[in-house]
Amino acid sequence: MKVARKQITEQGGQEYARSPRRLTGQAKALMLAVVRRVQRWQRLAYERRLLGSLDQHQLRDIGISRAEAQRESARPFWDDIGQDDQRRNM
Repeated sequence: MKVARKQITEQGGQEYARSPRRLTGQAKALMLAVVRRVQRWQRLAYERRLLGSLDQHQLRDIGISRAEAQRESARPFWDDIGQDDQRRNM
C-alpha cells in the first residue's frame, strides 16, 4: 500500500508536497544532536571528577591551583562554557 503525499498550501498560494523522508531526516538530525549533547555532558562530568581527584603535584604539572581545580570540578555537567565559545566563533 502506497502512502500518498499530503499537499500543503503556503501563504503565497503555492502548493508543495511535504516529503516523509525529509521529516525523517530532520528527526534523525535532531536525535543525533541530542545524543552528541548528552555525550558531551558525560565527558564533561567525567573530566571534572578526574580534575577534582588530582593531587597537588599533578595540578602543579598542568599549571592549575587547587582552588581552580575545586571551582571547575564543582561546576554542573550542563555548564559548558567551551561549547558556547565554539558556537560564537562559527
